[in-house]
Amino acid sequence: MADSCAICGQKIVGNHVRTSLGELVCEADLPVDHCRWCARVHRRPDHRCELCASSATHNSREAVSLSRAVLQWLEGHIPGHNMGDIPVEVVAGDFFGSSSNGMTRWRSAGNRLVDMVVQVRSGLPAFEIQSVLAHEYGHVMLVRHPTTGAFTGGLGGTRDDEEEGFCEVLRVLWIDHARGPSWEYRVKSVRDNPDPVYGGGFRRVWPAYVEAGSVTRFRETLFGQVAPGVIDGNSGTERDGHVPDEIVIGGSHRPTLAISPSQRVPPVARNAPPQDSPRRPDISWRQ
Repeated sequence: MADSCAICGQKIVGNHVRTSLGELVCEADLPVDHCRWCARVHRRPDHRCELCASSATHNSREAVSLSRAVLQWLEGHIPGHNMGDIPVEVVAGDFFGSSSNGMTRWRSAGNRLVDMVVQVRSGLPAFEIQSVLAHEYGHVMLVRHPTTGAFTGGLGGTRDDEEEGFCEVLRVLWIDHARGPSWEYRVKSVRDNPDPVYGGGFRRVWPAYVEAGSVTRFRETLFGQVAPGVIDGNSGTERDGHVPDEIVIGGSHRPTLAISPSQRVPPVARNAPPQDSPRRPDISWRQ
């Protein structure tokens, strides 16, 4: 019921608060916590609402199933891509620590990619698994050409902000496509993230994506700036310089940052009147 408390379900009578998501909470149920994933109010001890807890993903089979929608969406941006053959694994949260939700790991030998895997944190709700996968597939297409499969090696350790920014652009595009719980706030969380590599990288490269007009051209633009001595990401061939033949672990990728939209939910307003539906975020936003 629209005039019922989001916590106890009882009809609102007297003092109450209205959250920025439009939820009503009666005074008797205050204070409340916001879900770390969708920003809805709840009273659970694990900082997750019931809906996010019920869709939590704990095994690789479920994650692979969720990845299919992301891969199909990417087909519209990069026709004929080959990223469906990259394994997706769910790993325990202590592997990542408290500040990240995913990682793309690879090994290479010279100009040859030995293997690659995308790993995501266990316990994420389904919609968050998919947004993390959208980010991680960004790393995949920077390390390996998305259609030819040639090893391209990423942008290099000195351009972490551009690489993470590229991946965060994909994350925002996916959230805007798939929507889901509190999608406006999740877009805003990426866009306004104060982290200099992730948020700063997004704000730095978003205008380049808008100007390029497509993910494919955006990727080509970034690789067009690669310095000599680095593998050419557009052709998969080495530019002037030496690439070692021994197997090395891909180390230029940082884990996907865990973004909590609840950290950026505006304060609740006491006895506030209903607001209009949240405006769709400006996906053509520029820095």
